[in-house]
Amino acid sequence: MTIEVNKVRQVFTDLKSYDHCAKDDSFMTVTEWHNAEGFDVEINSSGRRELFQMTYGEFNALLVLVNYKE
Repeated sequence: MTIEVNKVRQVFTDLKSYDHCAKDDSFMTVTEWHNAEGFDVEINSSGRRELFQMTYGEFNALLVLVNYKE
């Protein structure tokens, strides 16, 4: 049996600094996958919790769509 121990890169911020609708306990956490191909996102805001995963390719596509101007 092989046991592998990885250090995880994780960043955290409160959302009050970014979102005027956020409550005092609202936050976002991003955790990079150990293979560095993507990340998990947790958003806890206004009583709801969202958790989703994205590859860096999907993230790049999202940035293109968010910044798209006709």
